[in-house]
Amino acid sequence: MALGPSKSILRVKEGYIYGWSGTVSLTSSAVTLLDYTSPSSFYLTRIMLGIDWSSVGAGEVISFTINVDGQGLFIEKYIVGDPNAVGNVTQPKMLEFVIPPNSTVKIMATESANNGAMSAMLTGFKI
Repeated sequence: MALGPSKSILRVKEGYIYGWSGTVSLTSSAVTLLDYTSPSSFYLTRIMLGIDWSSVGAGEVISFTINVDGQGLFIEKYIVGDPNAVGNVTQPKMLEFVIPPNSTVKIMATESANNGAMSAMLTGFKI
């Protein structure tokens, strides 16, 4: 199975869900990585975010938010140190959650100087 970029769940099959946003360029206004409604069952959902730091400079701010039905579930903000120093740029951790069926999930991100890019990978299974 191959996944093409999408802003929603790409596949629901045999109790599993999958999705991938593709790489999205960041701006100082919120850009949407994924925006979907969860299937009509409970799913243990995992979101993995990947940041392309290649054009991000020191002192810039990257943030992301995962909203469920309009409420902030995860909100994180990074102030970038020296992006060329070893260990100063890391990828966000995997986020795992269960939400009620038919909930609206929206993953958004910003970058203070309109630099960098981010992608979101979604996996989940029915519980």
